[in-house]
Amino acid sequence: MKKFLVTFVLSYNGKYYHEDQVGLDVYADDMDDLAMNLKHDIDMPDESISDRIKRVVKENIGGLQFDTYTPISIGQYNEDGDAMVVRNIKTLEEW
Repeated sequence: MKKFLVTFVLSYNGKYYHEDQVGLDVYADDMDDLAMNLKHDIDMPDESISDRIKRVVKENIGGLQFDTYTPISIGQYNEDGDAMVVRNIKTLEEW
């Protein structure tokens, strides 16, 4: 299984908070598996991706209201532990 860094932009009532982005580590076998996990809100831990985003926002950007999150970039970790961007995306359908 590979470790990906997925960066999400948050929005509320159709207005995106481009300055407020959340990055989550998500494990998947490949990019297709990652897309499926994101589409179905599945994650390996006991928390869903949306629950993890809510928790991270509450802990780090307290008080921010959002009703939608959208993945905007995918990074894949290399052997040095650095995430290298492998794809910038507008919608999951681009995959």
